[in-house]
Amino acid sequence: MSAQPPYDHAGPSVRASDEVNGLLREQGKIRNQFSSLLGATGIGRGAGSLKPELYWELLDVDDQGVVTLGASYSRGSAGGSYQAADILYYASGGYYVALTLYQMWPVTVEGKPSTLVWRGDMISAASLGSLHGVERLGSESVMMKNITKAVTLFRRDTGGGR
Repeated sequence: MSAQPPYDHAGPSVRASDEVNGLLREQGKIRNQFSSLLGATGIGRGAGSLKPELYWELLDVDDQGVVTLGASYSRGSAGGSYQAADILYYASGGYYVALTLYQMWPVTVEGKPSTLVWRGDMISAASLGSLHGVERLGSESVMMKNITKAVTLFRRDTGGGR
């Protein structure tokens, strides 16, 4: 991301790496938990040693089609856990960057092997700073609905009933 030039988002230029660094700076505990993965990916900094899976998407943001570019990273971690990062680092409208971090641990539930998943979602958008009261609650509600949908799809795709 640091090599990506700033892009004009119908306003001031946006540098994806600066936006991600700002999100992570505000979440010190999350940054520390994922420091090894973030360092290996180079997210928010220079080139890392992990190579991303690159992709693009067409999303509906505020009833407008938005093209996004994204990258996914993953690697094993201490104690048999697994960490992953998914970042949308370019959007043609609606937001600047979105970062989702996952940590998964193997656990046993009722004698069955299972996976405990922790997920953290962060998004940077100009419109979020100006929201107050009901507008902010509505925005949070939409984000939670989207996360719930993603979790439901994740559970379906992995065959997880728990």
